[in-house]
Amino acid sequence: LGKALEISQKNLAEYQNLAPLRDRLERALCGMFDFITTNGDLKNRLPNTSNLLFRNTNADSLLQQMPHVALATGSACSSGDSSPSHVLKAMGLSLQDCKSAIRFSLGKHTTLAQIEETIETVKSLLKK
Repeated sequence: LGKALEISQKNLAEYQNLAPLRDRLERALCGMFDFITTNGDLKNRLPNTSNLLFRNTNADSLLQQMPHVALATGSACSSGDSSPSHVLKAMGLSLQDCKSAIRFSLGKHTTLAQIEETIETVKSLLKK
């Protein structure tokens, strides 16, 4: 049990290091486009996850154009389910906004260069 606690504390520390990368992604995209906002509490959340609302944008279409990025439209707890996120609905988002939300997932090997590439990819797709 002691070893399991040691491993979980190490993993938690590694994931806390992802918060600045997540924050960089959010600040850049929300700063570039006024129709992008962050869903959820900005303080009490996972350091490796960002859920962004791309208002009046077809999230599924955007996802299809970025197969190399870890993205999803549903909540993590319903992976593979194409229905709107029950979490976002519970937070009060409209059905349309739920369909315009994208969850970005960062892993312990995610780099700043990958975040910058993702920012540039989203920027180029939305400016079309």
